[in-house]
Amino acid sequence: MAEIEAPSLEEAVQVLLETEIGSLSDAQKNLLSQALFPETHTADVVVLGTKRELRPLTIKWSRKLHVLMQPFNQKATQAAESESVFSVDGDLLEALGKVATLLAEHYGWEDVKTAVDEEDIHIEDLQALAVRQEKLQGDNDFLLAPLRVAIKIMQAREVMTIKTHHPELERKTPSSSSTPA
Repeated sequence: MAEIEAPSLEEAVQVLLETEIGSLSDAQKNLLSQALFPETHTADVVVLGTKRELRPLTIKWSRKLHVLMQPFNQKATQAAESESVFSVDGDLLEALGKVATLLAEHYGWEDVKTAVDEEDIHIEDLQALAVRQEKLQGDNDFLLAPLRVAIKIMQAREVMTIKTHHPELERKTPSSSSTPA
C-alpha cells in the first residue's frame, strides 16, 4: 500500500495563504504590502471594449513614461506661464497616445498599439488608461509627475467646459439680501 505524504510546510502555508487572501475584501487587499503581495495590487481598465489588468510599473517603465511626458510637461509649463494652459489640447492628445502606446508595449497589447497608430481609439480610452495606471502607481512614484500634470489639465479642462456649457447647473449661493437680520 502506498503511503500518502503529508504536505510540506511550504505547501501547507501556501494553501493557507490562498484561502486567507481569497477571503479578504478588496479594501483589505489594498492594505496588504505591495512588496509582499504584488498580485493584490492591480487595477482593471476597459480599453477598446476589453477589460484589461494593470499592474504597478517597474522603475524602468516609470522612467520611460517620465521621459515620454517631458516635452508635453515643458509645453504645458510655458502655456501656464502665459495663462493659456488650455492651448495644449493637441499636444495633450499626442501625449496620451504615446502613453497608451508605451503601456500597450509594456503589457503586450498589440491591438491597442495598432488602434493608437491608426487613431481608431476613443479619447476616453486613452484617458482611462492613463488615469488608472497613475492611480495604481500612487503618489510616491515621482517619475509619473508629468503624467499627473496632464491628468490635472484634463480634469481642469473638463470642469471649465461644464461650467461654460451648463451655467444653469451651477450651485446657487444665497444672496446677502436674503439673509435674516
